[in-house]
Amino acid sequence: EVKSRVWKSHAVFYSQYGMDSHIDSLNEQGGLAQRGRFYLERQNLFDAAHRANTHGWGQEAVHLALAALLITDLQGPAGAAVPICRRALRHDVSPNLRAHALRMLGQEYRKIGQYQEAEVLLEQALELCIQHELVESQGYVHTHLGNVFLRRGGAEKALEQYELGLGCYRKVGQRRAEGIALGNLGVLHLGQ
Repeated sequence: EVKSRVWKSHAVFYSQYGMDSHIDSLNEQGGLAQRGRFYLERQNLFDAAHRANTHGWGQEAVHLALAALLITDLQGPAGAAVPICRRALRHDVSPNLRAHALRMLGQEYRKIGQYQEAEVLLEQALELCIQHELVESQGYVHTHLGNVFLRRGGAEKALEQYELGLGCYRKVGQRRAEGIALGNLGVLHLGQ
């Protein structure tokens, strides 16, 4: 119980302080010295994720891997956290957490241009979401699949995925995600 809380709080800390606004506030408050310490903490996060994986702490390993994906999304290099996340997904975790990790990993593969692998991971996430009725997560997966199809030149498939995502968001009342989905549809229609 205590170990789990410590590792989760570690992951939450990194996911919060990895956001652009927090990095900007670090610069305002302490300049380069603070930012340098933050980069050092990034390595600590990677080390903590490795340790959780090594000790078989599945849930903690996945939470830390997700935090590592968020940090590398902001600081780079792209794809640096992929091995950590891949290893963490070997553990037995809840369907919701697994679906979330698969979605985030699929998104990372899309960002580094490995669209086939992204599609495979996102399809796995979608299967879990449907099987366990994770409607909001299903909407996010549809959106990310739409992004993959769009990058691969499949505007029709992207449109279908964006509309499916929009339906999920509306079903659960997720207004922010609904707005993003409508924006994606608008951009897609403007581009055609």
